[in-house]
Amino acid sequence: MKIITVIPLAKGIFKETLTYFMAADVPLGSVIAVPVRKKTIDALVIKSENLAASKSMIKSSAFSLKKADKVKGVSVLPGKVIRAAFKMRDYFGTNSPSVLSSVLPKIFLETYDKLKTRPESQIDKNNLKQEKLILQASLIERVSYYKTFIRESFAKKKSVFMTLPTVQNIEYFRQNLSKGIEDYVFTLSSNIGKKEFVAKYNSLLTDDHPALIIATPGYLFLVNESFSAVIVEHENAGAYRLISRPYLDMRIWAELLTAQYNIKLIFGDTMLRVETLWRVKNFELAEIMPTSYRLSASIKKEFIDMKKDPSPLPRQGSGQVGTGGAFTVLSEELKEKISDTIKSKKRIFLFAHRKGLSGITICNDCQTPLLCEYCDKPLALYENQMKQRFFMCHHCQHKKDAQVVCGTCQSWNLKALGIGCGRVQAEIASLYPEASVFRLDKERIKTAKEGQRMIEEFYKTPGAILLGTELALHYLKDPIENIAVVSFDSLFAIPDFKANEKIIRLLVELERYTKESLIIQTRAADQEVLAQFLSGNLSEFARQELKSREEFNYPPFFIPIKITYRGPKVNLEKAGAYLENLFKDYNPAIFRAFTPKIKNDYILNTVMKIKRMDWSLPEMTPDGRLDPVLLRKLQTLPPTLSVQINPDNLL
Repeated sequence: MKIITVIPLAKGIFKETLTYFMAADVPLGSVIAVPVRKKTIDALVIKSENLAASKSMIKSSAFSLKKADKVKGVSVLPGKVIRAAFKMRDYFGTNSPSVLSSVLPKIFLETYDKLKTRPESQIDKNNLKQEKLILQASLIERVSYYKTFIRESFAKKKSVFMTLPTVQNIEYFRQNLSKGIEDYVFTLSSNIGKKEFVAKYNSLLTDDHPALIIATPGYLFLVNESFSAVIVEHENAGAYRLISRPYLDMRIWAELLTAQYNIKLIFGDTMLRVETLWRVKNFELAEIMPTSYRLSASIKKEFIDMKKDPSPLPRQGSGQVGTGGAFTVLSEELKEKISDTIKSKKRIFLFAHRKGLSGITICNDCQTPLLCEYCDKPLALYENQMKQRFFMCHHCQHKKDAQVVCGTCQSWNLKALGIGCGRVQAEIASLYPEASVFRLDKERIKTAKEGQRMIEEFYKTPGAILLGTELALHYLKDPIENIAVVSFDSLFAIPDFKANEKIIRLLVELERYTKESLIIQTRAADQEVLAQFLSGNLSEFARQELKSREEFNYPPFFIPIKITYRGPKVNLEKAGAYLENLFKDYNPAIFRAFTPKIKNDYILNTVMKIKRMDWSLPEMTPDGRLDPVLLRKLQTLPPTLSVQINPDNLL
């Protein structure tokens, strides 16, 4: 009789390990089926001992052990993958079940018994320093480098793994990197079926020829010593971060996993995250080639100052910020561009973005946007559950009452604007009733296939107009003659201290899909981030952003840790008092979330800022460590509290 300890491979299990008994011996690393509550889940065996050695533990236990008797498969998960998962667990202040169920694709567990065993290499590479590199260059330059690097790796009998944040990104790189090596390129994503996955997995183990794997991050566990490198492409994409518990960042998973195998890691993008660029200056990462901050000079980039537009905004009563009333979304210049596009049988993409109750508030008298008095960023209008309105700056989190006057002319005649796809579509329909209009946003597109069909139809239609949010960028394939940002100012309504960086990433992405002209409509023409983009050189943006981050104790200088309570209102005050007392040594800021209620749940946030050296790992930062006291507190929090490490927003 054996007593076995397992890690559950399922989300929602908040115990680190579970214990069962089995009649037969089970090799460590095996996956078995175990009963939990009223269902059966998969679990990974990490310990097995004889009943006699565990008698005292069993006798003193407050519960009786359950039997587990179904072995699903022998061990195919290398110890290095499990060790990297344990590192990931600690960094994100969570437990092993949550991490393993997040970094392993569901299809892997569903086909476990059909997969071949992968022996671990006995080669010791610990005496070698891992290469961690960056490649910030245009997409064309990056693809050219990757082609050369892949062929050099193949010549050395080494495979290459490229990970991309979304399924839609994979096809472009497959087409551009597979010429001449088509038989040795494997693509893996959520679109793959079980039979195809098993065939590809087993082929990768048995085929002596090196391979190029292009896959989403869930398949990084396939990496081993036979790979020369892991390439994290589109490194700046927010999709690398999981949007649900345990909120892992898969870029860190790639870094920890490659560190276990001591293989090369490459971060690539047109504009890398400023945190990543800072790491180059601190000698944590090295450059493959001199970092390029220059954007394309082949397209025309222009902005339209909407304050000078002849169509005035409607007037509102004094002393009240209003959101109603009709106003023109499109400037005269943009209307002319749309008309020319239709007549010449070209195409245009109108990008719209809307967050919050209103992304920007304008003075009707002088046409000036309401800006933060501390950091000169547009203020967004919010409304709490008591129907009280207030302004908030998403850069420095400064808040002020909604009863304000214009900072330029002292007028009370303010107008809150919000420009979404629906409003743009209504104006397009009235101005160009005969035009072919396609709208791609979450309201219209429910599945990936719907999005693909719409984009294909758009490209086939001369003179077509595409309206879309950031979702549309996932489906674009080829450059479009003209692209216009309908309201640049609303981009500042992103509730995120990384708003400037996200704006630059978005504009760079829009530029990539522009063939002739990129037009930006704005009422805040003096915004630095706009000038930095239009200059075509982003080095000043990176410098200013890092300076601002350091001033406000943001990454990479400090690591924010956000703990969120979500539950009944009756426990809100109790949760706040508990968190304040538990983390009193870390200066917690406790506040109601700006979406204070979801369905019947109330939300409370606790934010702490920890020095980077006190919340890192040696694999990521030389001499980095995890504060052991803080780690223990995070990992023992009750399930009603969720933890996010370095989240995209703190609100």
